Amino acid sequence: MKKKCLFTVAASALLLLLGLHPLDLNYLAWFAFVPLFLLLFDASCRPLHFILSALAVGVLYFGIGLYWLLYFDARIYALTFLFVAPVYAIYFGALRGLFAKTQSTHWVVLGAPVFWLALNQLFALSPLGTIAIEVPFYGALPFFQLASVTSLAVVPAAILGLNAAVAAYFKKRSALHILGIIFFAGVLAGIYLWGERRLSEPQAKPEIKLALVQHNFPVSGKWRLEHPHFIRSEYRRLALEAAQDKSDMTVFPLYSFPDDALRSPEFFAGLAQETRAWILVATYIPQQAGESITGGFFDAALLYSPEGKLADYYQAVQAPPFRDVSETTGKAYKILETPFGKLGILLCYEDSLPKIARRAVHSGAEILIALSNPGHFSTTPMPYYHLMQDRLRAIESNRWLIRASANGYSAAVDDRGRLVQKTELNQARILQVKAAMKRVV
Repeated sequence: MKKKCLFTVAASALLLLLGLHPLDLNYLAWFAFVPLFLLLFDASCRPLHFILSALAVGVLYFGIGLYWLLYFDARIYALTFLFVAPVYAIYFGALRGLFAKTQSTHWVVLGAPVFWLALNQLFALSPLGTIAIEVPFYGALPFFQLASVTSLAVVPAAILGLNAAVAAYFKKRSALHILGIIFFAGVLAGIYLWGERRLSEPQAKPEIKLALVQHNFPVSGKWRLEHPHFIRSEYRRLALEAAQDKSDMTVFPLYSFPDDALRSPEFFAGLAQETRAWILVATYIPQQAGESITGGFFDAALLYSPEGKLADYYQAVQAPPFRDVSETTGKAYKILETPFGKLGILLCYEDSLPKIARRAVHSGAEILIALSNPGHFSTTPMPYYHLMQDRLRAIESNRWLIRASANGYSAAVDDRGRLVQKTELNQARILQVKAAMKRVV
C-alpha cells in the first residue's frame, strides 16, 4: 500500500509540475488527479494514508511552484504555502468522507465538480483569491472565454469530473463511467468550440493611443535612494520621448518615485504641460506628508492634465496579502475620468482578483489599466502568470486592458484576452499601443 501511495504522489505531483511555465504542458496537468481518484476508490487504502497522499501532492506542487516568492520575502512564501498546500487534502478528504459509505463511484464522479466549485468559492472570498488553485487548469485561450459569462472555475470542475470518470472506469469498467467520460469531455469540447467562435468575432476599432513606459529601473530600495536625480531625469526624458508619437496619454508603471507626487505634483504636472499630453503615474505615497514610505504608505495612480494640473488620483482598495508593512487602502473604488474615456485602475495585486475589475466595470470603467512593479520576480515565471491574470480580467469584464509594468511585461490586451502588443522582460521600452473603449451609455 505504501508503494501505491508513493506512486500516486509522484505521478500527480509530476504531472502538475509539467503544467507550470515555461514547460506549459497544461493538458498533462489536466490529468494529474486521475491517480488520486484511483487511490480514493481503493478500499484497502486507509483514510489517513489517503489524506496524507493528497497533502503530499499539494506540498510538492505548491512548494516548488511558489518558489518565486522567496525572491521577495520568505515569510510571505511560508504563509502562502501554508494557505494553499492543503487544498487537495481538503478536496479529496471531503469527497472520501462523504461518499466512502456509499461504496459507489458514481456519486464521486457526480460530486467531484460540485465540490470543486464550492471550494473555489471559499478561496474566492479569501484575500489570496483563486489564482494559486486555478493555475493547474490553465489551457488554450478559447477555454478562458467562459469567464465572460460565468466563473472560470467551471473549466476545472469539468476537468475534475473527467478525471473522476476516467479513474472510475479503470476501477469498475462500467458503461455508465464511459458515459461520464463522454459527458465531461463533451462539456470541455463545447466550451472550447464556443470560445473559438467568440474569438472569431471582429475586434473593436481602436480609438485611444497610449504610450506605456517600461523604464526597467532596478527594484532595489538602496539603488532608488542613491539615484533620485537620475530617476527624475529619466522620467522626464521618457515622457518627452513618448510624446513624440502624439499619444493621448503617457502611462508610467508602479514604482517608488523619489518625491511625494500627490502633495507636490509640480514635477509631473509640469511634464504633462510640457508634453501636452495626459500623464498617468503609479507610485507609493507616504501616509504622512514629509515622511518616508517606510513609516506607512498607500499605492496611488495619479492623473495629470495637459494644463499642468493634478486632475485626480486613485488609491488602491486592495493590498497584497500577508504583507508586514503598513499600507493604507482606499475605502471605495473610483474611476478616473478623462476626455477620452473612463479609466478603471488596477494597482499592484488588484488585477489578480476578479472582484476589483468588477468594481471598476460597475463604476463605469470603459477600459482597464493595470499598473504593477513585479521587478523582484523578473527572472521567474511570476510575470507570465501576472499577465495571464490580466488577460482573464479583460475577458471577465469585456474591456480592453492596458498593462504597464516597470520591468515587464507591458502589454495591450483586447476584450477577448488576446495579446495585441507585448514587451519582453528586463528591457527598457516605450510601447505605443492603440486600444478600444467600451462605451457605457
